[in-house]
Amino acid sequence: MTRANTMDEFFEGNGSNLPANPDLMADLLAEDLDGFQATPVKIGIEHRSRCFMTADGHVERSLTGIILLSQKTRVRFSETDSTIECLSADYKIGIASDGTEISCATCPHNQWGSGGNGKAKACKEQRKLLFLPEGWEIPAVIFLPPTSLRRFDRFASALVAQRKPLPSVVVTMRLEEARTDGGAVFAKLAIEVARETTQEEFQNAVALRQAFRRTLEDAVVEASVVEDGNGVADLTEVQF
Repeated sequence: MTRANTMDEFFEGNGSNLPANPDLMADLLAEDLDGFQATPVKIGIEHRSRCFMTADGHVERSLTGIILLSQKTRVRFSETDSTIECLSADYKIGIASDGTEISCATCPHNQWGSGGNGKAKACKEQRKLLFLPEGWEIPAVIFLPPTSLRRFDRFASALVAQRKPLPSVVVTMRLEEARTDGGAVFAKLAIEVARETTQEEFQNAVALRQAFRRTLEDAVVEASVVEDGNGVADLTEVQF
């Protein structure tokens, strides 16, 4: 019997190269994970096409999975080259590019009207999501731009009001088209509960939340699209 014939029992008969045997798949993944430092990949937001984009260029119109953890951050970019001038990982104290610590509560860049258009803030508020898409073994990091914060905060608040932590539900996220007062097109988050997680899914989600919490805290965002006069920026590029 050839090796090809020996391997036939492990694979689907529809031409897929993925093992049909779930136990074999689990063993292979566990062995692979022992061979490198697992790091969450990034999922970006493409405003013009209203798509999510993975690091390998794969495009998705919607994402279904579990939000393991959300963190609030603030970031201020240079008006000339989009480099980070100040970053607050805890939403309270910002660290400027020269190492100076600045209180977010009293910082003039965190006041309405300090932005380039005279309306928004020069310092942008964000939400970092540690997100596990269905079928993935390692979570991803998604940075929500300022234009989607209100919708996400309302959704998360509704869950907490019902005593449901984020990992207790499977969600579906989409991107809807919206426009600024100046007519610029941007993507706005639409999110809904698909179902509750199973006990096994919940336990796995909590374990991943603890394992990758520090990675989410250390993730730094860069502006991949320079903010325009209407206050829209694509804040999707993540560095670890």
